[in-house]
Amino acid sequence: MKITIENLVQIWKLIKPKFYNKITWLIVSCGLILIAPPLWSVILNQFIEKHTDYKIIGEYDELIGIILVLIGLIYNIYSQWISNYKPPENIIEDSTISDSNINQGSGSLTVNNNTFNIYVQDEESLRSVLETIGYSTNRTNVNFVTNSNFISQFVNLIQCLPWGKNVSKITFQNPERSLYNVIYKTSSGKDGHFYVRFHNVENENTQLSVNNDLQKFEAGIPVLDSIYWSKYKIWTLNSIENFNNVLDSKNIQLENALKNDLSVIVGDITYIISALKLELIYNLDSSDNSLPRHETYGYLVQSNLLLNGEKVALTSIEMAIIDSEINTQIIEERRDGTKSIIVESNVNTSILKLSSLMIKVLAKFDRNTGDDTTETLRMIIIELMKKIKAIHSYQIPVDCSDTSDYLYTEAFSESSVLRDYEKQKAHNNV
Repeated sequence: MKITIENLVQIWKLIKPKFYNKITWLIVSCGLILIAPPLWSVILNQFIEKHTDYKIIGEYDELIGIILVLIGLIYNIYSQWISNYKPPENIIEDSTISDSNINQGSGSLTVNNNTFNIYVQDEESLRSVLETIGYSTNRTNVNFVTNSNFISQFVNLIQCLPWGKNVSKITFQNPERSLYNVIYKTSSGKDGHFYVRFHNVENENTQLSVNNDLQKFEAGIPVLDSIYWSKYKIWTLNSIENFNNVLDSKNIQLENALKNDLSVIVGDITYIISALKLELIYNLDSSDNSLPRHETYGYLVQSNLLLNGEKVALTSIEMAIIDSEINTQIIEERRDGTKSIIVESNVNTSILKLSSLMIKVLAKFDRNTGDDTTETLRMIIIELMKKIKAIHSYQIPVDCSDTSDYLYTEAFSESSVLRDYEKQKAHNNV
C-alpha cells in the first residue's frame, strides 16, 4: 500500500489524545515544577536528605524542566497543525491534477494514406502529438481487441485507471439495450457516476456512426460513449452531444473525439515530455538471450535516464514503455572494447495519454486489461512519468456541453480544474 502524508495524518488523528491542550498543560506544568519547585517540596527534600541518603530534587531538575516545557509547546503546535491540516487541492490517488491548462490548436495527420484533421493542443504541441500517434501506430501492430472481448477490455481499463472504481452492466427488459454504470472517485472524495456505451472502430476507420435515437442522459445521469479507435490504439470517452447529425444517424470523427475527450474524468491523465535523454549500453560479448538485442551493437545490458547530469537506471519494462510511444534518435556514440555506449534523445515533444501507454504496452506483450499485471503496469507508468519529469495535465473539452458541465462539476468541484473548465466555456460563449 502506498503511504502518503494523508494516510499518516489519519493515523495520527487516531492515536493522538483528543484533548491535546490538557496534555500540553500537564507536560508544561511538570516542567515548571522542576524549574521552580514549590516551598513544600523544598522542605520535604531537606527532611528526606537529612535522615536518608536520598533526595527528591536533583541537580539537573531545572534542565529537565526546560526540556519538558519545550516538548509541551512543540507538541501543542504540532497537534494544532495536524487538526487543521487539509490535503492539497485535487490530490486523488496516484495522480495530481495539474493547474496548467493546455491551449487548443489544430492540425492534420496522415496515417496509411488517411488524412484527417485534429484539434487538440497548441500548434507546436499539436505537431508533436500528431507525430507521436503516427510513430506509435507503426511501432505496435498487435491487435489489442476482438469483437468478442473489446467490452471486457475497456471495462477493466476504466477500473484500472487512477480514479475508476467499478464498472457494472445494467440489466434492461429490452435485451438490445446495453449500458454500463461507471463509479469513479471525485476530487471531493465522494463517488461520482455515469453510464457508458462501448464501441469498437475497426481497421483504419476514422469515423464512428451510431443510431440517431441515442440519448445523452438516462434518468438524469450522463451517458457517455467509450470509443476504441483500433488502428491507432487510442481510447476516447465522448458525449453524444459531440456527434454530428447525418440523416438518420449520428457520426463522430477521430479528431472531434480527441478534442472533446472526457476520459480525464476517470483519471486518464495526459503527459507531456519535452526533453528526454537516454544512455543505452550494449555488449557484443553478452550471452544473455533474455536481453533485447541490437543487430549492430549486441545485447542491451544497461539503460539509463540522463537527467540533470545524473544517471538514473531504467528497468526493461520502463524501456518498453518509452519505446512504445516516444521516437528517439542517436546523438552520441562511443566504443569501449566490446561495449557500445549510445546516447539518444527524443525527436520531438511527446503528448501521451495514460490509457494509450497502457494499451500499447499490453498489446506489445500480448496481454489484456484483465491480466493481474495491469494495475502494476499503470503504477509503473505513473512512477516512470515522475522519474523522467514529464508534465502531467488534464484535457478540457473544446466544445463544452450539458454532459461535460455535469461531469466536470461533479468530478472537480471547487478545484482549479473546474475553474479552467469554466474559463473554456466562457471563451466559447464570446
